[in-house]
Amino acid sequence: MTVPANTPGAIAFPDGKSRIPVLVNPKPGQIGTLGNRSLDSFGTWFLDGNIQKSFRISESKTLSLRVDATNILNHPQPNVPNFTVGATQFGAITGALAKGQTIFGQATPVQRNFQGQVRLTF
Repeated sequence: MTVPANTPGAIAFPDGKSRIPVLVNPKPGQIGTLGNRSLDSFGTWFLDGNIQKSFRISESKTLSLRVDATNILNHPQPNVPNFTVGATQFGAITGALAKGQTIFGQATPVQRNFQGQVRLTF
């Protein structure tokens, strides 16, 4: 099956002789053959952690130190690829997620963040 060069909404694989369709939008009133979630984005990685140490100063007093870390690995989270069939940049990733932008319901920390805490219990 060949696809003419002016077919709207088609992504063709040029094999040198003819244009073989790779992805084609279905015609109005027809159902496409590509299943749901056949094209998916890559996963997101978030690694958060904390560490705490308590010191006994006297019998009734305790000093606790705690450090919380967000995005320990400091990996950038790329945007979701463009999966629009017929787009000129099909599959293109246009950059990284902005700070506070949500993906899959989670806010994305862009940079590594540390927060310290000191607690005196008496």
